Amino acid sequence: MNAPVYNKIGIGYNNTRKADPYIAERIIAHLQPQPGGIYLDIGCGTGNYLQYINQKGFSFCGVDPSEIMLDIAKKKCSGCKFLKGVAEKIPAEDYSFDGAMAIFTLHHWGNQQQGLNELYRVLKQGSKIVFLSFTAEQMNEYWLVHYFPQMIKRSGELVPDKGTMKNMLQLAGFSLIE
Repeated sequence: MNAPVYNKIGIGYNNTRKADPYIAERIIAHLQPQPGGIYLDIGCGTGNYLQYINQKGFSFCGVDPSEIMLDIAKKKCSGCKFLKGVAEKIPAEDYSFDGAMAIFTLHHWGNQQQGLNELYRVLKQGSKIVFLSFTAEQMNEYWLVHYFPQMIKRSGELVPDKGTMKNMLQLAGFSLIE
């Protein structure tokens, strides 16, 4: 992820994005966070989903390389913890978290396999991860493709298909993959 770029656009980024309640509820349903657990949000940005889910009573730690975005997230979600970092090098001890989510961030990871290896390292045995992303096919239908065809095409190419993602998760050590 390019922290300087997101430091530059952080304020405007926050003004144009909000947590979608439907998506947030689906994340909760799949992650199944438990009271007393601590969950990780990789690429938390300005904390939109952290804020929504934290208000439901679940504890989260957000990780993002952008100081500007983390500052905004801290103001929105005072009950959350935050770490400056990237998926490939999470600044946390082994087995620190009870689960994780990565919401529209996978295409920003510099090395996806290394990021998955790191998630395996910092998650407790049997933890769940929820990824929300898009496929290259879905990106081709995105309305912005007409305005930014090369950028949208590249973003779509950065996200592995389901089979590749399953293989990468298994290589990292995860076993139950849905």
